[in-house]
Amino acid sequence: MRRSEGKPRRKRAAPDRGNPADAEKNGPGVGTGDAADNGTAEREARLQAILDTAVDGIVTIDERGIIESLNAATERIFGYTSAELIGHNVKMLMPAPYRDNHDRFIENYLRTGDRKIIGIGREVEGRRKDGSEFPLDLAVSEFRVGDKRRFMGLMRDISDRKRAEREARRHLDELAHASRLSALGEMATGIAHEVNQPLAAIVSYAQACLNMLESENADRAVVKDALEQIANQGRRAGDIVHQLRQLVRKDSAVRAPVDINLSVRNVLTLISHELRAASAVLTVNLGDGLPRVTADRVQIEQVVLNLVRNAIEAVSQKGSSGGKVRVETAPTPEGGVWVRVSDNGPGPGEEPPERLFETFYTTKPTGLGVGLSISRSIIESHGGRLRAERNPAGGLDVHFILPAATNNEQ
Repeated sequence: MRRSEGKPRRKRAAPDRGNPADAEKNGPGVGTGDAADNGTAEREARLQAILDTAVDGIVTIDERGIIESLNAATERIFGYTSAELIGHNVKMLMPAPYRDNHDRFIENYLRTGDRKIIGIGREVEGRRKDGSEFPLDLAVSEFRVGDKRRFMGLMRDISDRKRAEREARRHLDELAHASRLSALGEMATGIAHEVNQPLAAIVSYAQACLNMLESENADRAVVKDALEQIANQGRRAGDIVHQLRQLVRKDSAVRAPVDINLSVRNVLTLISHELRAASAVLTVNLGDGLPRVTADRVQIEQVVLNLVRNAIEAVSQKGSSGGKVRVETAPTPEGGVWVRVSDNGPGPGEEPPERLFETFYTTKPTGLGVGLSISRSIIESHGGRLRAERNPAGGLDVHFILPAATNNEQ
């Protein structure tokens, strides 16, 4: 490890071990001591060479947080030289609020032994010499030199990884949006029917009101009821249009606490016409008191939409009026949320159900084979998992699990 610069140690010449007179003149043990010094210097040089080839930054500090040594990667990551860092508090490498709280964290640990990061590791923010902030993976360990405590920090700059993750999320958002547009294009006829129904009801009730108003015996209660129906049907049409706009919009992903049951109901409203056209019997069993999940609501509704539409198309292929689609939600033992869509269609055939998640693999004559692949990517990007299994009653069972929002997120 690099230490503070001082006077270079002068190398002493080793005595000629082949001459006993020299050994007597120099006194016992002198040659052995020089060899030990040389061995120690060699080990230190070898250790420093190893540390300087490490791609991760390595820093050691004392109990006060003062930097005692560091390697070349630390200089490269933060932009400081060893001379600028050694002897200074390590909090100079941290932005606020980490910098303001660091000394207190050390004092608390030394007093109570309560670990916040030591031996655990976490993602933090670092601060370069130029003032720029960047993400770091940090792991801290404790060791002793005599009766003194020391701490070693292992740091990895994860800026490139974070950029790659952001690019992957952006690409996923693009694919998800394209998939939503494709699905809505296929649903256009049914959606038009869903909107036309409340519009037709509004026209009918409005005409009835006009007829009653023109009559000399208009019943105020009947007119009031008709106007309430007009308002209700108008809100229904507005809700459908609002849900469509949400699905079509191409905004940056926004994650917030989401009521999964409400999202399921929104999707079932949009797709109700397809259920009727397929003569499918829909069973809905939504669990009570489910925790909220931190998610992009539009993307989660897109996943539910994909799963329900696949189930409807599967029972339509069955070619009978006995098609059944079941949608369920429930809490998980770990405190998350479980969502399942099952059907009694023909199922995946001889292929393993997991093949359905392969990009461009499809069992539908006109399918593109991207819907389930995108759905799995969306769920996994939310920290969940999506699985497919054969339904024991015939057909397919697809379910996903999402973690619950933390107290800070709700």
